[in-house]
Amino acid sequence: MVKLARNVLKNAFFNSSSALIRGIGGFLFSVVLARFLTPDLYGIYALATSLCFFVLHLDPGTNYTAVRYIAYAIGKKDKYSARGYFSFLFKIRFVLGLIFAISLAIIGKFSYRLFNKPLLFIPLEILSIFLFFFYLTDFLDACSQALQNFKYPAIRHTIYEILKFAFVLISLFIGFFYGIFLGIALAALLTFLIIFSILRQRYNFLFKGTIAKIEKKRVLKFLGFMSIGSISGMIYSYIDMIMIGIFLPSEYAGYYKAATNIIFGIGGLIAITGVLFPVFTQLEGESLENAFRKVFKYSAILSFPLTVSIAYFSGEIVKVVYGVSYLPASLPLLILSPVIIFNSINFFETLFGAKEKPEYNSAISVASMSLNVILNYFLIIKFGVVGAAIATTISRFFRITTMGILSHFILKISPEIGSIYKPLFASSVMFIILQLMPHPDNLLLGIFELCLSFAFYFAVMLLIRGIEIKDFRYAKAVFGIESFTSFINRGK
Repeated sequence: MVKLARNVLKNAFFNSSSALIRGIGGFLFSVVLARFLTPDLYGIYALATSLCFFVLHLDPGTNYTAVRYIAYAIGKKDKYSARGYFSFLFKIRFVLGLIFAISLAIIGKFSYRLFNKPLLFIPLEILSIFLFFFYLTDFLDACSQALQNFKYPAIRHTIYEILKFAFVLISLFIGFFYGIFLGIALAALLTFLIIFSILRQRYNFLFKGTIAKIEKKRVLKFLGFMSIGSISGMIYSYIDMIMIGIFLPSEYAGYYKAATNIIFGIGGLIAITGVLFPVFTQLEGESLENAFRKVFKYSAILSFPLTVSIAYFSGEIVKVVYGVSYLPASLPLLILSPVIIFNSINFFETLFGAKEKPEYNSAISVASMSLNVILNYFLIIKFGVVGAAIATTISRFFRITTMGILSHFILKISPEIGSIYKPLFASSVMFIILQLMPHPDNLLLGIFELCLSFAFYFAVMLLIRGIEIKDFRYAKAVFGIESFTSFINRGK
C-alpha cells in the first residue's frame, strides 16, 4: 500500500520547490527591475503585467477541473478516461488562450483612453504573446498535479525563471525598456515547447491512444460553477492594481506591487493547497477530516509568526529589498501581512472543490469580490495604496471566515479551535517581545531579534501545548516510520 504521507511529503517538497523557485525568481526579478527602473517605469511594468494576468485568469477554471477529473480517473486506474478528460479540456484551453491573447492586444489599443498612460500600449501588445504560451504551460502543470507529479512544475519554473532573467537582463543593460516584455514572452514560448516535449514523452498515454467517452455534461457543469468562482476570483485578485492604475499616478502601482510581491511571495512558500487537492479528492470520511485538521494546524503554526515578523519589520524589509525610494510601500506591506495567514490556511475551498461542490466556492468568491471592488473604490480614492491594502485584507478575511462556516455546516469538517487561538496567542507574545527589544538599526541586529522572537514563539507553543508529542509522532509517520493512513485514522 502506498503511504499517503510519503506521497504528500514528496509532492509538498516539489510544490515548495516550485513555489520557492517561482517566488524567489519572481521576487528577485521584481527587485532587479525596481533597482534598474524608476518607480514610474516600474509602475508601468506592474500595471501591464497585472492587466495581462487579469485577462489570463478569466479562465473558467479549466486547470482546477483538469486536476479534479484526471486525478479521479487515475485514482480509479482508468487511463482511457484520463486521456478523454485531458483531450477535452486541452481543446477548450487552446481556444480560450487564443481569445485571451487577442483580447489583451485589443485592450492595448485602448490603454491610453483607459489609463492615460501612453507607455502601456507596446508592453500589452507583446504580453499577448506571453499570455498564450504561459496559459498553455499552466494547463500542463495542472495535469502534472493531477497525476500527483509535482516535479515537472518545479522544472517548468526553473527553466522559465532562468530564461526570463537571461533575456531581460540583456535588455536592462542596454537600456531597452520594451525588451523586458520581449524577453518575458520569449521565455514563455521556449518553456512551453520544452515542457510539452517532456510530458508528451513521460505521459504518452495522455496524448495517444483510444479516447474513452466521458460525461461532458458533468464536466461542463463543474466547469460552469468554477467559471463563476474563477472570474470573480480574478477580479478579486487584480482589481486593486487596476483601480490604482486608473485613479493614481503610475509610481503608486509600483509601490503597491512591491508590497504584494513580498506578501504573496512568502505566502506561496508555505501554501500547499495545490498538493492537497488531488489527495482530498481521493479521501473520505474521518480520514479526510483528520488530514484536513493536521495540515490546517501546521500551516497555522508557520503562518502566524511569519505575519508578525513582516508586520513588525515592514519598513526595514522594503528598505533592504527595494531601496529607500520604495519606502511608501512599507505601510501597505504592514496592512497586508495578515493575508499570509488567510492564504496559507484556506483549505476550505480545496475541500469543496475536491468533493465536487464548487457552487459554494463560486458564491463566496462573488461575494468577496464584490466587497473588494466596493471597498477599493472608496478607500483608494480616500487613502490611496493604503486603502487598497485595507480593502484586500478585509475582503480576504471575509472570504476565509465565510468558507470556514460553510465547511462546518455543510461538509461537517472544521479545524480544531486550538489550531487558531494557540498560534494567535503565541504570536502575540512574540510581538510583545519584539516591542520590548530595541528597534534594529542594522541588518544583523534585525536578524538576531527575529530569531530570538521565533524562539520565544515556539517556546510558548510548547508551553501551551500548541505543539505536542503527538506532532513529533506525526513527523515520524510522514518520514516513513509508520503509515500516515493508520496514524490519521487514530486521530491522535
